[in-house]
Amino acid sequence: MNDTYGHRMGDRVLIQLAEALQESSVRGEIIGRWGGDEFLLLSPYAARGAANSLHLHIEECMERLSRLENIKISAAIGTAVFPEDGLTLDKLLHAADRSMYDDKSVRKKDEASVRLNA
Repeated sequence: MNDTYGHRMGDRVLIQLAEALQESSVRGEIIGRWGGDEFLLLSPYAARGAANSLHLHIEECMERLSRLENIKISAAIGTAVFPEDGLTLDKLLHAADRSMYDDKSVRKKDEASVRLNA
């Protein structure tokens, strides 16, 4: 984002992304910037189904943000659910990180497919 559109646009998108995540937190979720363009949304009350619903809501927010800025903005999202994915915060973070990279890989394949079909 910064390389293509400049730091001002990158900062604006990060702020809007944080606001979209805040909008998505309706049950006491905790949101924080993990580093760079990575954020954490800790949802101590969500079961797997709720995490999937939250994932869809965040994707809808990214689509709205894309239309608002007139550029493609997406988010790779990883989820982990206690206790199925880990019993400690470290294990949950690792599972969510792995899930996020899986999502990112799928998104890259989908984008490549769209470019090939265009």
